[in-house]
Amino acid sequence: MSGRKPVITSSAAQHFWDECAKGRYLLQQCTNCQTFRYPPGPICWNCASDGVEWVESPGRGTIFTFTTIGRAPSEEFKPYVPYTVALVDLDEGPRVMGNVIDCAPEDISIDARVEVAFEDVGDAVLPQFVLSGATAS
Repeated sequence: MSGRKPVITSSAAQHFWDECAKGRYLLQQCTNCQTFRYPPGPICWNCASDGVEWVESPGRGTIFTFTTIGRAPSEEFKPYVPYTVALVDLDEGPRVMGNVIDCAPEDISIDARVEVAFEDVGDAVLPQFVLSGATAS
């Protein structure tokens, strides 16, 4: 099993990953207070409503912080080092985590604009990020 494959823990998470496989980045939005939320869940953390709808996001945001991993945490990750993991503040509000791909680590900076790009890793399609204006390979 790939160390990069997501672990599905709920039906909401399954829906999210199924849509990623189709190239769609979805967020849950509360139907009561309109708050966007990630990760997906059964109750709004802002108003405690259980009303939810899925909304397609363009997946654009700003890097809040990042780190570049130069030493693989396990054998499965050795082919990928160095790789950069970032916390991204999406324009809709939620803070999400993903790799920044298709650029050199030194090109990445806090406050850089990024957009979602989908990476097929064989047994999953992962939402990753590229610097805005860049094209995923």
